[in-house]
Amino acid sequence: MNSVARFSDVYPKGVRTPLQNAGNGWYRDAFEEQAYELEDEKERYAELARQEEWQEYLVEARRDGFRTTTDSAEEQRRGDFDVDYLPFLDAPLDASPFIKGWVHLFAGNPYSGKTEALVRLAYQWATGPRPLRVIYFHEELPQLFLNRITRLGFQSDYFLHIDCINWGHEMFLDRMEWIKGDVVILDSTKSMQLESTDDKGVSNFMQEFGWYVRYKDMSSVLSHHLNKSGAAGGGSIYGAHAWRAMADTVIEMTGVERRDNNRREITAHRRLVPFAPLITELIGTNLSVIGSPNDLTAEGIKERVLNVLDKPLTTKELMDAIGKPAVTDKTLTKYLGELAEVGRIKRDPDIAKGSVSGATYRWIPPIDVNHGTN
Repeated sequence: MNSVARFSDVYPKGVRTPLQNAGNGWYRDAFEEQAYELEDEKERYAELARQEEWQEYLVEARRDGFRTTTDSAEEQRRGDFDVDYLPFLDAPLDASPFIKGWVHLFAGNPYSGKTEALVRLAYQWATGPRPLRVIYFHEELPQLFLNRITRLGFQSDYFLHIDCINWGHEMFLDRMEWIKGDVVILDSTKSMQLESTDDKGVSNFMQEFGWYVRYKDMSSVLSHHLNKSGAAGGGSIYGAHAWRAMADTVIEMTGVERRDNNRREITAHRRLVPFAPLITELIGTNLSVIGSPNDLTAEGIKERVLNVLDKPLTTKELMDAIGKPAVTDKTLTKYLGELAEVGRIKRDPDIAKGSVSGATYRWIPPIDVNHGTN
C-alpha cells in the first residue's frame, strides 16, 4: 500500500504551489492596474495645475504686451489691426504704397525726383481732411528747400521741416526721442553717415529707429538710393541688406522710357499686403497718378482701345478717349493697325489698302455676333 505523499514532501519550505502562484499573479495585476490609475490621476492633476499656472501667467504676459493667437484673431475680427493707408497723390486710397504705422524705404536714383515727390506727399498729409503732423528731416540747403515749398505754394503749420545735414545717426536718434508727430520723413539716409555696406550698423540703426516710431505710433519714410543692378524685388536697394530687410515696405521709383522723362514707375514690395504698380507724371508743378505700367504695354493699349471704341472714331478722337497714360500718335496707330489686321476692329479706308497718304483714318468698332455692329 502506497503511502500518501505529504504536502511538505512535495512542496518543501519556500516553494509556492501553482494555485498560490496564480493567486499571487492576480493580486499583482490588480495592484499594478490600481497603480496605473493612480499615476494617470496624478498626471491629470499635474496637467490641470499646469494649465491653471499658464492661465495665471497669461494675465501677467498680456499686461506686458504679449498676445496669444486667439487674442490676435479676436482683435482682427474687431478690426483693431485693419490696414489704414496714407494718401498717395490722386490715386484711390487703397492703391497707395504707404500704410499708416509702417516703416517705408523710398528708393530711387539720384535726381529722379524723390524729394519732389516726398515734399508733395508731406504737404498732402499735412493738409488733408484730418491733418497729420509731419516732421521732415532734409539735407538740402535751407534756401533751396524753402524755394521748393514756396514754388508749390505750400503753407501749413502741420508741416515741420529741418536741415539735418551732417547730423549723423546718433544725433538724429537723439532728436527722435523727443519729437512728436504722426509722420516722420528722413530725406535721405546718407545724412546718417552710416557705412553703406555695414549690415550690423544699419541693422542697429533701423531697429532703434523702428522702435521709436512704433512706440510713438508714427508712420515713417526713409529716402534711399538704388544701385545700378536693376535687380527685381527690392534687390537694387543700395548698400547693406538691412535697409530693405528692416523696412516694412520697400518702395522703388524708377524712370519710364519716354523722351520728356517726366514719368516714374512706382513699385512696392511689402509683407502680406499686395500692391499694383503705378505710373506718375509731372507736368509743370502738378504730379499725378496716370495709370499702371500695364496700360503702356501693347496688350494694355489694345485693351484700352477696345474698351472705349463703341462708335467710329478718328485716331485723334481715340487718343482722347483712352485718356491717361497718353500714348503717341505713332504708337497708337501701330496698335490700331494690328487690331485691324486680325479683324478685332475695322479701318476706313480698309486696312488691306495699306498706308493711304493724306487719309484721315476712322476706326470702326468690332462686330458683335449677336447684335451686329456696335
